[in-house]
Amino acid sequence: PEGKKISLLCSQCGLCEYFSCPAGLHPKLANLHFKTLLAQEKIRYVADKSEYEPRSAREWRLVPSKRLVARLGLKDFDRPAPMTDAGLVPQTVRIATSQHVGAPATPIVKAGERVQAGKLIGVIPENALGAAIHASITGTVTEVTDAYIEIRRD
Repeated sequence: PEGKKISLLCSQCGLCEYFSCPAGLHPKLANLHFKTLLAQEKIRYVADKSEYEPRSAREWRLVPSKRLVARLGLKDFDRPAPMTDAGLVPQTVRIATSQHVGAPATPIVKAGERVQAGKLIGVIPENALGAAIHASITGTVTEVTDAYIEIRRD
């Protein structure tokens, strides 16, 4: 498994398949297969050092964006798209207690409570990994469930 551990560093971005591999191979899928096998064996990647230097050939390994867009067949869609202020002002938001991987946050607010934007509304359970959550708008908490906290703008 030592040689397969390097697959744990793959971020599954797909760049190797869409751009870099001239042989049309699927290294992303191979890495995913090895990651699955290693996970079943409870084997994790452990770095052997803490300080890293960029590879000397780094500047030659960068991917030209225009060529990647063409390779992906997106050239006809590559048009200027200036950012505009849409002025979106939601009246109600639902903030998920689970923010991707890790333990869901435990709500620390109750329905009817007034909160300010930025206020902590959910904490990470003790001895767990997760993400604390904060109110995105100022308003009143209207609903608290295991899955989300709903806030209505005042």
